[in-house]
Amino acid sequence: MRPLLIQDASGDPQYQALPTTKLGLTRYLGVPLRDSQGRGIGTLCFMDSRSDLPLDQEDVQFVTLLAGRVGVELERERLFAQRFEEQQGVLKRQNAELATTHEVLNAMNTAFTLIGQSKDTSQVIDAQLNLLRGLLGYDSAALLLLDEAGEALVGRCLPARTKIPRTVNLHPSSHPDYANLLKGSGIEFGHRPTSPLAQMMKCKFWAMANLSQDGKPTAVLFLGRQSPAEAADQHHLVHLEAVVDQVALLVNLHLLQERLLRTHDELRQTQQQVVQSEKLSAVGTLAASIAHDIKNIVSSLSMELSAGTYDPQAALHAVKAQMDRFAVLSHRLLSYARPRLVAREPVDIHDTLERVLALTDAQLRISSVRVDKHFAASLPALTGDPHQLEHLFVNIILNAVHAMQARGGTLTIRTRNARQAIVIQFEDTGEGIAGDQIPELFEPFTSTKGNGFGLGLFSSLRIVQEHHGSIRVKSKPGCGTTFLISFERLGDQ
Repeated sequence: MRPLLIQDASGDPQYQALPTTKLGLTRYLGVPLRDSQGRGIGTLCFMDSRSDLPLDQEDVQFVTLLAGRVGVELERERLFAQRFEEQQGVLKRQNAELATTHEVLNAMNTAFTLIGQSKDTSQVIDAQLNLLRGLLGYDSAALLLLDEAGEALVGRCLPARTKIPRTVNLHPSSHPDYANLLKGSGIEFGHRPTSPLAQMMKCKFWAMANLSQDGKPTAVLFLGRQSPAEAADQHHLVHLEAVVDQVALLVNLHLLQERLLRTHDELRQTQQQVVQSEKLSAVGTLAASIAHDIKNIVSSLSMELSAGTYDPQAALHAVKAQMDRFAVLSHRLLSYARPRLVAREPVDIHDTLERVLALTDAQLRISSVRVDKHFAASLPALTGDPHQLEHLFVNIILNAVHAMQARGGTLTIRTRNARQAIVIQFEDTGEGIAGDQIPELFEPFTSTKGNGFGLGLFSSLRIVQEHHGSIRVKSKPGCGTTFLISFERLGDQ
């Protein structure tokens, strides 16, 4: 294309019929517009009716130069519009991806919140399925956990257009492709209902991932669509991997929580058995000393019956008093030994200490141990289990008696009301404990007694901890031992 110059179109038969000529525009100069690659993109035209003033070559060169500048500007504008359109497309895609990411993150946060609200596996799975369905365009979902025996996949599925998940059990005998469900790694996509789950939920496109922990399969996650879909792009795959990782984490957390709960229950049962065993051991110790009281009761009965010939009524009254004493003694021993459910009720510490001192009175007297009580004038109630607290105080007192049984001594019991705690102090004048043995006192099966089981202080520590308290020991060989027990006050618990 070259510049075209027409000095007078009215005198040229070739241009006389043009509309512009008929309008009186007889002088014409047209120069092609080109882009940066030299390709024609248009024409820059000048037309007027001044045919009496002819244009020369300088005019053509000037317009050609001007056309070059116009072409550059038009090319720049076109490139800007093209770039702007591309950026708009990128921004639109990024906004869509950001919205999807936000949706996935919200689902993750909701899932982590829900897992702490329920211990039931079916409820946890149902909550997950309701969150997963609708994410990333999938309209159906299933989550199956491998059972403890590793023989079946058991879980729940939520097909499209259904509101209530239903239970799914996949066994090798009923699904030939069962083994393949746990063999793959990463995310597998399918466009035909070849998977047992895809057949069950009538999906035309699906994504399936195997979830594992420590290299061992734990579950299968299935997401499906009833409509065909194109191959997943990179962004879809990134979001899907994030969803799979989140579900795997939640499944493993739930399984760990289940194991921890089972272990906790087993430990609690074991602890209760240990406490009961220690109580029975303490009962044996108490029984030996109470036998002394029983012997005294029987001796008194014998004497009263022998003297009954002089005053039968007085003898009968004395016999009844001794029998009442025996009944109270046996009741205390049996009630202490009998296992009870853990209770939570206001407990008067002073009353509890008095009951324990009455229960251990025979052992204290046999070992020549004197008790000095320095109780606070006013002590608030403690929320706890009175029977466990009795067991705690019996353990501490019997330990003190054992430490002083060689030559007797004094057991001083003090109570005081601290600013935020109730404090009970047991101080004996026994043999004391070596400093290197104190850190091991509360370990199970560790005892300073030659014939001890090492469970008394272990169970005592557990009781104190269950009552939100603390226990400390101060001792030196030859200087006695002090146990300091602190409990939170009733109003602070």
